Order: sequence, then structure tokens, then C-alpha cells
Amino acid sequence: MCVGLLERQLELSGGVLQRMGLLFFLGAHFLLTGLANIGVWKQERQLYFHERGVGCYGTVPFVLSKTLLADAVPMRILPALLFAAIVYPTAGLAGIKGVQSAGSVDAIDAPIKAAMFVASLCLTNLCASAMFSCIGIVCQSTAVAVLSGVLYSLFSLLFSGFLANAKTLQDTWLGALSYLSILRYCFELVMSNELLGQYVKVTRMFPGDPGHGDEPLVSGFMIVHDYLGFNADFTEGCMRVIDAGTSAPQLQTSACWYDLYIPAIWFVAAVVMSIVLLKFCARDPH
Repeated sequence: MCVGLLERQLELSGGVLQRMGLLFFLGAHFLLTGLANIGVWKQERQLYFHERGVGCYGTVPFVLSKTLLADAVPMRILPALLFAAIVYPTAGLAGIKGVQSAGSVDAIDAPIKAAMFVASLCLTNLCASAMFSCIGIVCQSTAVAVLSGVLYSLFSLLFSGFLANAKTLQDTWLGALSYLSILRYCFELVMSNELLGQYVKVTRMFPGDPGHGDEPLVSGFMIVHDYLGFNADFTEGCMRVIDAGTSAPQLQTSACWYDLYIPAIWFVAAVVMSIVLLKFCARDPH
């Protein structure tokens, strides 16, 4: 079972394909919900300039209260937690025992994988909201702001690694663009969560192929690394969230730490950028 096995158009088992689609659309859902943040900033622009002008508060307290208190906790983190509490067990994701689930995960690792899944959803939601806040602040027109937000959402969806294969993009100059997609890190983490440490049955799609009808086992590492193109290039020696006690990448069972800390850094940078844009770039409409 080598890389060529997957390159000859192998069809993954139905359970894996269903989980891939589910995990992609989960990330896409939280990405697109952040678009609502654009309208909020446009509506409160006049109120901000009026109250700041009379000395009620400064730019930093306003942005932090809007981002962390009024938006992050009630609108981003709590919905993600509720969503994960419903979807994670019912879909039989990693660590949940049941039919078609990745239930062979070590019982010790299962809570960590569930926590990684929840953290990834929360960070994706927070990053999207903060990015769209920057767009809403810098664009004077609501129509231009919404168009810019939609275009970035489409870009992020396209380069997430699901619609356009990351392995194929790595061979072109477009490969670097995938690292600008918020959704890439979420999709890479959840797919690594599901497949690493597992073995998946595949079925040849061509009836004339020798051995048609056989269902060979393919390691989850081969699908994540060689087919999807994740944890590749400069991330070959990445630090894993769950230490498998070996340096062999084929035996690792979890995603890399960078799939968590890069979105976290992205969120902090977007909040700081919101403060800078609102203080120095946004114009008083009065």
C-alpha cells in the first residue's frame, strides 16, 4: 500500500467521506456566521464616534468590550460549545464508541481529541468574527464591506484543503495561499483528529482494475499526509498535541500544535488590527 494506491482514484469508505463533508461544513458554517459582524460595526460607527468625541471611552476599551464581552463569549464560544456537544457524540467522531465511529482511539486520548475539536471550532469562529470586524471598520460602504467579506469567505473555503486538494496546490505557487485561509487550520486539525492512528478501507473505482472488489486497509496517515496534503512541507517535524512516544510520523495520532496556536495568534492580531484601524483609519461620518 503505497502513495500510488491513492493516486489511482481510490474511493474511501462511506463513513470517512461523510465525516469529511460534515467536518468541512461545520467549519464553513462558523466561518460564514462571522459575516454578521460586518453589519454590527457599520451600524455602531456613528455611535462610537459620537461617544468617543465627548470622552465617554477610548478606542481600546470599546473594541475589547465589543470583541471579547459582547461578541466572543455569547456569540462565538457558547454557540460553538453547544454545537459540539450535540454533533460530536451523534456523529460518532474520534473517541466516541459506536458504529462507523473512530472508536479505536485510546480512552486516554479521546477527551483530548474532543477538546481539540471544540477548540478548533471556537478559534475558527473567533478568527472569522475578528477578520470581518477589520473589514467592516476599514470599508466606508456597507456594500463594499459585505462584498469583501464574501470574497474572503469564498477564498477561505476554496483553499481550506477540501474543495481544492492541498497536495495538488503544493506543486504550484497557489500552495502558499492556503495558509491564508482560516478554515485550512480547522479542517486540517479535525481531519487529523479523525484519521491519524486509524486504518480505512478503500474500494477501487474502476471495475477493470486488477484486484477489483478487494478492500485494502490504508493508514489514516497516508490519507492525511499523502492524499490531502496536510502536515506536509515545513510541518514534517511538527509538535503533536498528543505525544505518541515516537518520532515516526506514521504512528502519530493527533494534529500539530500549530493548528491551534496559529488561529489563536491570528485572532489576537485581528483584534489589535481592529483597534489600529478604528483609531487611525476609520473616518468620522459627522
